[in-house]
Amino acid sequence: MRQRWQVRCDFWVALRETEDVPALMNLISHELAEGRAPVEEIVGASWDLGPDPAGGRRKLLFLPSVDDPRLFTLSLQRLADNSSR
Repeated sequence: MRQRWQVRCDFWVALRETEDVPALMNLISHELAEGRAPVEEIVGASWDLGPDPAGGRRKLLFLPSVDDPRLFTLSLQRLADNSSR
């Protein structure tokens, strides 16, 4: 069943040239996603963060900028199936 976001919070992030994008993704996997590997999306990657106490599921999306791979959005979302939106 397809799910859509109900609530979301976006963070715009810029990494310095000395910082490594894959290292950041590994850190997210270990610290926020309980060791789960990211899932490749059409654009970027995502982590399933499990059920949300308010219902639905939590998901974190990593969306890189088209212009510069060191600029990206981290989008924390609470998802619900289409029927409950």
